[in-house]
Amino acid sequence: MREPFFRVMEELGFFERIEGKLPEHFTAVYEIARVLDNPAHVLTRRLSPALKLGHPGRRAAERPPEPEQAAVPVLAGEDEYEAGTIRSPRDIPRMYLSQWLFPQEVLYRKLAKKELLVPYPKAPCVYPVEPDRRGYDPDARKQKLYILLDTSSSMAVKNRIHVAKAVCYHMLVRNMRELGFITMRTFDVSVGERHEACDRQGFQDLLRLLARVRTLGDGTAMARAVMQAVEDIARVPSLASAEILIITDGACVLDEERIRALMERHKVVIHTVKIGRIRLYPPRSVLHDMLFASGGKGSRVIADMQAKERELRRLRDAAHSPQRRRLYEESLASVRREIEKAIRIRTDEIVSGYGRELERLSRVYVEIDDMDMAELLPDREESGRELRRLLESVRGEMEDPVSSTAVRKLALLCAHAEFLSSVFEEKRGDGMFTRIAQETHEYLLPFLGGKHGAGAYGSEILFGDDMRDVRWILSVPGLRRTSLWRLLEYVIRSALRSFRNMKPASSMARKGSARRCGSRFVEGYSSSKNSERVR
Repeated sequence: MREPFFRVMEELGFFERIEGKLPEHFTAVYEIARVLDNPAHVLTRRLSPALKLGHPGRRAAERPPEPEQAAVPVLAGEDEYEAGTIRSPRDIPRMYLSQWLFPQEVLYRKLAKKELLVPYPKAPCVYPVEPDRRGYDPDARKQKLYILLDTSSSMAVKNRIHVAKAVCYHMLVRNMRELGFITMRTFDVSVGERHEACDRQGFQDLLRLLARVRTLGDGTAMARAVMQAVEDIARVPSLASAEILIITDGACVLDEERIRALMERHKVVIHTVKIGRIRLYPPRSVLHDMLFASGGKGSRVIADMQAKERELRRLRDAAHSPQRRRLYEESLASVRREIEKAIRIRTDEIVSGYGRELERLSRVYVEIDDMDMAELLPDREESGRELRRLLESVRGEMEDPVSSTAVRKLALLCAHAEFLSSVFEEKRGDGMFTRIAQETHEYLLPFLGGKHGAGAYGSEILFGDDMRDVRWILSVPGLRRTSLWRLLEYVIRSALRSFRNMKPASSMARKGSARRCGSRFVEGYSSSKNSERVR
């Protein structure tokens, strides 16, 4: 189980009860997370501003106390308070006494502008403890994050959901070591439930939830998700000072002014990881409203020039002399050129800023291109050798009796081989990963059904939860074609068996021909008894 692949699968909960269908290519998280563990990789360097969030503040500069005094709030007596502007009339009795010496008019003016100073208590500093042998290793870098994970249907394009889940996995594993505080919600057409992790069991539950996240909705309710996160941070005491990290492809439009006002009111910070280069362009009706009816500065300028155009048109129509009418025509043409220029400039501003509200709202904004898994993963031959080595190590565990853990390992290797086969675009039977997947599936056949009895390795057939979980692992879309092929072989074999039982009156040559024909379909199977167990 200490192999990196199986360790990650164990952390994601695939060696325990599996509740339902798994997402397609669920083992991709392992490959991308392995890339993120390499600090020299270009993807890790690109994501590093978002992966190293947190507020260490003065804690890194201060000298930590002794281990027996750790993990307690510490405030120096002379530094317990800091000056801040007055927030409500209830703070007037607490303001610094020297300000009462101001003249009455100056005092009232400063009070109206909220410029009077009041002492406020500082937030306590929580120091890290000395790590122990159980893996408890918090330090000043531990994070307090509120993760919003986009699960809309657009995230299924070009492996975006796999990259997003790998980023979440990387941050969860690191914070599990440092015992940070992570809250997570998913969002698509609606906002999902809030999940928290502040201890080892909470992180394990969150990792298992992450492994089963699928792309669900055909919409992106990002505005509702952001406002819900801000409200949670403002309302729940344990979430105070948490930062929001949004992982999305960014295909949505937000009410920037409303969200910014809410963030400033509750002092919330947003960071964003945007996957893909999706750009949104305003529809013609929306563009028309933003040009002429939005009430912004550019719209007011255009409206003023249009009013001037209407006035010049009225004066031109009322002019009595050709010379004055010609002057109005020249002025009208000049105003129209200015209107066209202003509309063109304003249109460029709207189009360039449309759909980029999240970028302007974020303190840290990281945008990465869509990932080509074949370029992101290690060398094809190296991946093949590693997968072959894992398969041989699992075959060494297939002793009498065979444990359910070994069978789960075989199923996970089969799913991973199918994923790598799809990454490197192998056709059926002509690539190393396809052959490994077929070979692994052959090892699994004796354990996937039939009567109670001995399998190919002298073990008992799986029952109950183990049988169901292995079938869930093997029923992902990437393995569907293998199951259909096995079903087709089973149907053909059953038809040939029925044909033999009919005993038609024919020559021995015809019987031999039928047997030779049937042997081509059942080639590769050791016995008909094992093949009858295929369903």
